[in-house]
Amino acid sequence: MEGMEHCLSCNSTLKTGEKECWACSAVVAEKNPKTSLHARFQTVIKVLFIMFAVLTPLALVLPDGYVPSFKKCVVGLIVLGLARSSIQTMTETRKE
Repeated sequence: MEGMEHCLSCNSTLKTGEKECWACSAVVAEKNPKTSLHARFQTVIKVLFIMFAVLTPLALVLPDGYVPSFKKCVVGLIVLGLARSSIQTMTETRKE
């Protein structure tokens, strides 16, 4: 029968879209959970941090104009490092 799912706790049948099991009151997990804005922001910060970590040593080697100045790269790396640390702390507190 299409559209029927089963509870992971008690194996009773559930209708499509039900959020709670009718038999044991267990919460039904979503099939395709959406990525939260928090997780997306954490990914952006992580990518920018890695980018600045690569750009910082390159700023010493490459001539001016190819990459931002070394000072700008170091400041960006420090700021993104602090932001990355802060968002990791917030993520850990959300899980608890």
